[in-house]
Amino acid sequence: MRWYPPHALLATAVLGGTLISTVQAADGQAVYQQVCVACHQAGAVGAPGLAPSLVGAVAARAGQPAMRQYLALVLTHGLQGRIVSEGQTYNSVMPAQTQLSDEDLAAALSHVVRDLAGQASVPAFAASELAQARASTVSPKALRAQRDAALAP
Repeated sequence: MRWYPPHALLATAVLGGTLISTVQAADGQAVYQQVCVACHQAGAVGAPGLAPSLVGAVAARAGQPAMRQYLALVLTHGLQGRIVSEGQTYNSVMPAQTQLSDEDLAAALSHVVRDLAGQASVPAFAASELAQARASTVSPKALRAQRDAALAP
């Protein structure tokens, strides 16, 4: 039997419920509040040991193609395993957000980067970026390596 951290199971249970069906398409703030805030907290500041901040170094590089691709892949494929974010180590599971449309994912990602992280000059994410990520295949190990490369100085 495979062990999953309690927060991953909770997130999967919440995400699999009917709560998401009440979100209006392309309302990034509403999607974030209903899907992401439980782990990443209000303001996307993260929760130590549970989920990293979304408004730090990652958001600061969201205008770069490699980081945009990485972020789209995380939302469409999930992320698991050890990562280090802003000096804290996380070894957890973020489930793929397969229940959300590409439009909703793009809107939520744009809301986090542009509104919560204050990166207003970063172009909004397009549904096509999420669709392209969703259509690709990537292993968890390769996705963590892509994160490291996108954050490299």
